[in-house]
Amino acid sequence: MADEDKPQTETQEKPGKSKKSLLVPILFAAALILPAMLGLIVFRLVILPRVAANEAVTAEAAPALEETTEYTPEMQILELPEDQATVTPPNFDAASPLLMYKVALTCANAQTVSVIETYKPMFIALVAKLHRNRTRAELADPFVQETILKQVREEANALLQKLVGKNNNKVPIRVIEAVYVKFTIVDM
Repeated sequence: MADEDKPQTETQEKPGKSKKSLLVPILFAAALILPAMLGLIVFRLVILPRVAANEAVTAEAAPALEETTEYTPEMQILELPEDQATVTPPNFDAASPLLMYKVALTCANAQTVSVIETYKPMFIALVAKLHRNRTRAELADPFVQETILKQVREEANALLQKLVGKNNNKVPIRVIEAVYVKFTIVDM
């Protein structure tokens, strides 16, 4: 009879262990899913409406500049003087290559050219700042070159807005495009 009691107690312990073994994964899943669901709800109800409202305010406050490369008779091209920048070498023991470049700005009209000519050193410094401390691998990448030219255009337009004011002129004063006239990396 004592032998018969032992199997019954073993079978009685198994249902308790199976309940505990199911409870742990359920609690673990709940501990992962509930915070994720709460985070998603907070994002959808709190953060997303605020971001959408900020974007709407920004879009209303600053009208976007026309992105056009359509050439008109009023457009003029202004070439900035040739300049050079030191290229960051791959290792510090090597000699630094030299980047020689010349940028041309396509201006919307003659007024833009006259403002840039008046403040030419500022625009030269702006272009030089964007070419400084680049590696050879960066400068050899066509995407990086296009990105630099886009930055030149955007920062030149921002500088023009600071210099002449936003609503002072009826004629739009802006740089439409920036292109390289010369772009050479020389090893020393």
